[in-house]
Amino acid sequence: LAAALFRAGLTSALVLSLALAPGAPPALAQRAQATAPAPLKVEATASTANGFARIIFNLNQIVSSEVKISGGVLVVAFGQPVEVQQLNLLVSQLDGYVTAVRSDPDGRSLRFALSRRVTVNSMEAGERLFVDMLPDRWPGPPPGLPADVVEELTRRARDAERRARAAELARAGSA
Repeated sequence: LAAALFRAGLTSALVLSLALAPGAPPALAQRAQATAPAPLKVEATASTANGFARIIFNLNQIVSSEVKISGGVLVVAFGQPVEVQQLNLLVSQLDGYVTAVRSDPDGRSLRFALSRRVTVNSMEAGERLFVDMLPDRWPGPPPGLPADVVEELTRRARDAERRARAAELARAGSA
């Protein structure tokens, strides 16, 4: 039955909800749970300093993301399900910017209820995502990445370049 539903083009979320419904065949429930990806554990920290709010998501691997504001809600969407440790702690860390936060049922998006008008700026830096909430009247360009993050990314890029050159020399020497 599960295979037929998948072939019919139903999404895994719908199949999962059908599988967990009362009276669902046990085989369907087992298949749905086995195919649901385990959420990626994410650490998130937030601060309000220097006139803006910043959330830093440490994903421990590179994950695609999209950040937008829709109807007074900041939506942070990820390319795979995530589980943010101590999600509700972010509300107190973002006092004056956010009144509530929740994760979507599929674990792919976080929604922050905004308490004020902001402009959002996001930056991916390796396995981290920086999300800035700038007050409506923010002067000038958005803040950049912290210096230590830029230094780490620069070091990683140089190390990758050295490894690529060494691999190229090794290939040329063995030819």
